[in-house]
Amino acid sequence: MLQRLFMCLIGILLLTNICNAQSSAQYSEMYFQRAVDQTRVGSHTEAIIACTYLIKADSSRSELFYLRSYNFFKLGNKSAAMRDVDLCLSIDPLKSEAHLLRAKINSSSGRFIDAYKDYRRARELNPVQAVLSITKDFFSFVVPGSS
Repeated sequence: MLQRLFMCLIGILLLTNICNAQSSAQYSEMYFQRAVDQTRVGSHTEAIIACTYLIKADSSRSELFYLRSYNFFKLGNKSAAMRDVDLCLSIDPLKSEAHLLRAKINSSSGRFIDAYKDYRRARELNPVQAVLSITKDFFSFVVPGSS
């Protein structure tokens, strides 16, 4: 009887942990979507706060560091942007978007050789995306207001 009660308690505890993990994952995904939405509307500070909260909960997601890096870059904080994009690439070195972002950060900081290396790596990983990014950057420079 006591053994049966003990097994029921263990089952309840395991079920509670599983439910908490699922709700935590849903909450995390909701918060991530909020950070993406804040980025889209230009609320970069709010997006950074949401990403920071999520990173504290789970620092193994490269997309969180990428998104926070992008928002730091848009606010002009190049050192924080570089730190986060480097962390993103340490988690997922094959993320071509991160190489493109690091190239933009390096280029805007006057480190053109490093920018070239990052663009080249992004092109190796995803040629179409790299060409489209470079083309978009070129036309936003040539045609003001087209970015």
